[in-house]
Amino acid sequence: MKYMLPPLALFLLPVLALGDGAWMHEIVDDRGRVVSVEPRQSSTIAMRREMVSLVPYVSGTELLLYANVRYVFASHGGASTLPVGFPEMQGRVVDTHGGYGVEQRRVTPRATIDAFMADVSGRDLPVRVLPGTGNYARWFVFDVPFSSGETLLRNIYIAHPGSRTHASSVGNTLAYTAEYILHTGSQWAGPIGDGDIALWDGRAQQLRHFTDLVPSRRDDVAAALHVTSEPGFGRPAFLWDYGNGRLGDYVTPRMEPTSAVQSSSALSAGAVPHIGAMALDDDPDTAWIDGGAHGGVGEWLQVPVHRMGRLRGLTLRSGAGRDGTARIRRLRLTCYDLEGTALAPTAIESQTVDLADQPDSQRVDLPHPMGACHAVRLTIEALHGPAERHGTLAEIGFIE
Repeated sequence: MKYMLPPLALFLLPVLALGDGAWMHEIVDDRGRVVSVEPRQSSTIAMRREMVSLVPYVSGTELLLYANVRYVFASHGGASTLPVGFPEMQGRVVDTHGGYGVEQRRVTPRATIDAFMADVSGRDLPVRVLPGTGNYARWFVFDVPFSSGETLLRNIYIAHPGSRTHASSVGNTLAYTAEYILHTGSQWAGPIGDGDIALWDGRAQQLRHFTDLVPSRRDDVAAALHVTSEPGFGRPAFLWDYGNGRLGDYVTPRMEPTSAVQSSSALSAGAVPHIGAMALDDDPDTAWIDGGAHGGVGEWLQVPVHRMGRLRGLTLRSGAGRDGTARIRRLRLTCYDLEGTALAPTAIESQTVDLADQPDSQRVDLPHPMGACHAVRLTIEALHGPAERHGTLAEIGFIE
């Protein structure tokens, strides 16, 4: 019996809408309880610098987005402690199915942020999650002690990238999108002095650079992520589920497994573990730390490099050397590729490099150029310390 594909199946998770923090005004009820918050204009605190790093990564089989946002503030009104909020837009999943001539539509609310952290100069700040109003589902609120000079604030969070799938009997597509909102930064005094928004998507990409910006909605940034398989090469973007010979009422998006950062393990640490994406956020104060039960040897970090040429070397910076960790002494680099119509990545070449026992950045040249690779896996073979310790990498750069 031949089964007919439904003429249309559409899943929509709106792109994650997250962005600049703002000074908050708390709304209280008649009992004095905070029931929601809303942004408020500041006349004394200016944002001098903003650096945003976005890194898609895989957790299990799910694609997530790691974000590291660093701000430099200047206070023109002396030292003060003020509540600052980071916005989360309303999220929902819309499932429309037009199979068998019956239109079905389900709308499911969902959070777009799974975890959130804030710190000032490396000191963690307690975070309160409060309801928002209008388009804002929630605000992550934390009290920032602004000094009379500069204040260094960092927000780290894990979010769901937006995804849109469209399938029919004649073709199918799958698209993931990352978005960063700048317009809420207009709540600070004056323009944002300068800023950069960067994305790792097969290579480091600068999505936006700006100076003296008073942001509006037209300055918000969106980027398509190149993390899906190409249907034209025998790797379908969807897997139709026939369920014991019967067509199911959904399709499963197919994400190419080598197209986002992933690791064998990550050490737990508060709201956000030491995930592999932290080695690609251009921040030496964050690091991938493996969470292997028996130490770091054999644990690995895999990075997509499918938008690069031949790999000739690496720049690496070890982590801070906290208790229980050790710098890596030897790494095995394995080049993965998708050949022909293969559904799984294939290891096509492997090389080993030795690293110096030093905290600052070092360059390591490969014995000979490797690739072009779709992804590179870095496997810990030895540590500068006991084998049962955890390996750590704060920053990784690739040299073509």
